[in-house]
Amino acid sequence: MIGAALLDLTLVGIGLFGVLALLLVSRKASRTRREEVSLARRTAYRALLADPDPDAFEPLLAALSRGGEEISELLAVLGHVRAPAAVCEIVRQSGVGDALIWRLRLRDPAARGHAALLLGALGVVDATLPVSSLLRDADHDVRHAAIRSLGLLATETAALALIDAMRDGLIAPDRVLEHLGPWASRPLNDAYHVAALRPLRGIVAEALGLIADASAGPALQGLLEDGTEEERTRACRAIGRIGDRRLGGVIEVALRDPSWQVRAQAAAAAGALALNDERVVRLLADGLGDEAWWVRSNSADALRAVGARGLAALETACRGDDVFARDRAREALELERMRAA
Repeated sequence: MIGAALLDLTLVGIGLFGVLALLLVSRKASRTRREEVSLARRTAYRALLADPDPDAFEPLLAALSRGGEEISELLAVLGHVRAPAAVCEIVRQSGVGDALIWRLRLRDPAARGHAALLLGALGVVDATLPVSSLLRDADHDVRHAAIRSLGLLATETAALALIDAMRDGLIAPDRVLEHLGPWASRPLNDAYHVAALRPLRGIVAEALGLIADASAGPALQGLLEDGTEEERTRACRAIGRIGDRRLGGVIEVALRDPSWQVRAQAAAAAGALALNDERVVRLLADGLGDEAWWVRSNSADALRAVGARGLAALETACRGDDVFARDRAREALELERMRAA
């Protein structure tokens, strides 16, 4: 009796094991099939983006209107860039942008975020204001999707929305800087003069430097004259990135700033601008003996960058009494010899 019962249990166990094995095989086969379908779609999307054909786009546009996996797969193919202009024009004429804008109101955060990203990647400029509303979304990831989308839409309206969101503390400024471009130049320059945006002046300076805005001179000079320590530091960094040698005079003043952070960035800017004015070179030579290591380091690098007059100052420092200046000058000259070799 017991033996029969054990045999029955064994058979049941074997049967269950067989069922589980079949389920696992079936699930794996299903996953493999989904992966094959996804790969085929992505391959087709790449071909469409490379050679846009309005007729061939019809099925994709219909799928984008419905939502689903096609959205995430197209985003994966596009990556972090905007689609070619020909593709954006096909999307504009199709009216699919309206369907994607509608999806910005869906309850699912992932659906809202994906729709925002795709609107930016497909260049649906009319979506700038609807996407901007997501900067106030309760979901952290949706807000950052909106930032990236606005950066791809690249309109002055998008720049204004990002500036307002930073002012209201809705998004971290450093997360916005990487998404700005030359299209944000006028709103950023205007923001410098708006009293309500005064707390953002340092961020504005950083942004103007990152987009290499040649018209930013007056705003950056103003910051160096009356800004906080952080604002003056960011202004010096921006001037170095922009490369406007007309601002050499304000950099000369910044080399005497009471803050070592400002002096360090001013020295770096002097090197980036290759300022070989005698007064600037003298200040950089004085910087070799500064109490702050970063000032000494940047001053030596700047003297290497400004040419013969700077190298002569380094040679002189090697014979001076200041041990800090001697060590940093010798190191800089050695680096210059290695570069020349």
